[in-house]
Amino acid sequence: MGEITMEKLDSLFEKKLAPIRSTLQDLTNSVSFLSERFDTIDRKVKDLEIKTDAVYNENYNLKLETSRLSNIIEELKDNINDIEQYSRRECCEISGIPVTSDEDTNDLVIKVGTLMDIELDENDISVSHRLSTRSYASAVTSSSRSNQVNSLPKIIVKFVRRETKELFYKSRKRLRGKTTADIGLGRFSNSGLFISESLTHRNKLLFKECLAFKRKYNYKYIWTQQGRIYLRKNKDTQSRMISSKSDIESLSYRMAES
Repeated sequence: MGEITMEKLDSLFEKKLAPIRSTLQDLTNSVSFLSERFDTIDRKVKDLEIKTDAVYNENYNLKLETSRLSNIIEELKDNINDIEQYSRRECCEISGIPVTSDEDTNDLVIKVGTLMDIELDENDISVSHRLSTRSYASAVTSSSRSNQVNSLPKIIVKFVRRETKELFYKSRKRLRGKTTADIGLGRFSNSGLFISESLTHRNKLLFKECLAFKRKYNYKYIWTQQGRIYLRKNKDTQSRMISSKSDIESLSYRMAES
């Protein structure tokens, strides 16, 4: 057996270590590659975070701007509604009068005024006419007489002076017990006569909601004054003006809590 020298041992170790060194080098290269990939991914993630923050800020600013514009639009709607309602300040609407082929709405307004002890003539009336005939046209095809009465198109009258309108409207309680027969139209119907202020479409919808609230919570009074809607629980409580849907929602919430 030959003598084992240091040179042989070194050569033997070198042979044994060579694969290990190769593997370690491969691992080092892989770690280096993965590190570079990680750095690349990390940079991309940071870029995405920056872009996400930018999009978030832009979205937040857009929401703020949308909210601001929505508030402006609602304010403009309120202003337009107020202007339209103000333009109706001399107007009243009369319900319950049947339609005739030869009717004179000015004459009918004057006759209704007479029932309330108000002396009117043509000079007091700026204009009067039926609001619509479509609902009446569909109603007369029905066999139900009550449907026909309820669907009669209202007469709208605009007075020359606001004082005349206010007197006409405030005197409406005197129509209790009066019917169309009292103005010479008994042969067409015998329905009651009712006077209301002329409200904008928006205010009419709000009044409808207030009326539903009144019935649900047993409020005794609901009325309008100069286009504004009021509710009152009873004689011992204060009246409350309802100017928006949020007002009635707030009041409904309070009633549900109590």
